[in-house]
Amino acid sequence: MIQMDKKALCILSRYREQIESNLFDEMDLLGFLIFVRSYIEKSRFPGIYEFCNLIAHRNRDQGTVMECIEHAIENNYEALPNSKEIKGYQGITKEQWDKEWTDLGSVFSIHLTSQTLSEIMLCLFSLTQYTEYKSSKGSGTIVVFQGLGGKLALMTTEGQGDSKLVCFSTYEPYVFQYDYLVGWITDVIETRRVGTELHLYAGEKRII
Repeated sequence: MIQMDKKALCILSRYREQIESNLFDEMDLLGFLIFVRSYIEKSRFPGIYEFCNLIAHRNRDQGTVMECIEHAIENNYEALPNSKEIKGYQGITKEQWDKEWTDLGSVFSIHLTSQTLSEIMLCLFSLTQYTEYKSSKGSGTIVVFQGLGGKLALMTTEGQGDSKLVCFSTYEPYVFQYDYLVGWITDVIETRRVGTELHLYAGEKRII
């Protein structure tokens, strides 16, 4: 168990109860990520650490996402040979997310089921919508898309009329209750707990 003071242990216990009981929504996850940010190692949890910082500071000029945007711009969105991947653009896979969150659960003694992981990622993707990156080398925004097979995707775009969209991360499977034109979820989204289920809404419109 990681070293914490008595008050921190009390706070962690509260979050542990919420997470293990599947009683959280994105506002709870936001608080949890800000809380654990100072207790995790960037080298061991690069994806979670990145998003802890992104959620705490919605306008950033550094980090993994910023580097991906800069590399894509520098390489003029050139695809790797025999691949759809963009040169210099390294996102986060579902397998990486699952491993990091499972390891984080072990560190903080939080039991995570597949349902809990899916709900955590739904909150994370919702919180990340429309966060912005800007540096001297370029800028971009994270937007959320619906993909085939129940995939939810985080894409980066420079936000201009002819800007390309590049997939940074996906998570699945989700069951979509509403489909957006070409998959781009343009409305502001939020997670809501309805009984024991976590749903994704845009206003009063249920998406997941």
